[in-house]
Amino acid sequence: MQIFWRIAFPIVRPAAFVLGLFGFVSAWNDFLWPFIVLKSPERFTVQIAIKALQNERTIDLGLAMSGSFLATLPLLVLFVVVGRRMVAGILDGAFKG
Repeated sequence: MQIFWRIAFPIVRPAAFVLGLFGFVSAWNDFLWPFIVLKSPERFTVQIAIKALQNERTIDLGLAMSGSFLATLPLLVLFVVVGRRMVAGILDGAFKG
């Protein structure tokens, strides 16, 4: 285990970090499965709550756009916070020559 934590993990860490980030974004943006499973309005995800704003024929576009912005805001903050680390991990594999 010591060899793994001191040698292998530092090499794999940037790729695992990017994979975890992509997994989080995929789970955050998931729509179809929660739409099928969740029936209670207090358990709706943000995307389903925005869809629930739509009536049979109309939708309040201002409310939907503000909800979409608020749903995107945590992802933007996450990318700002971890963006430098993600780019550093991608550039670790690059070389000149």
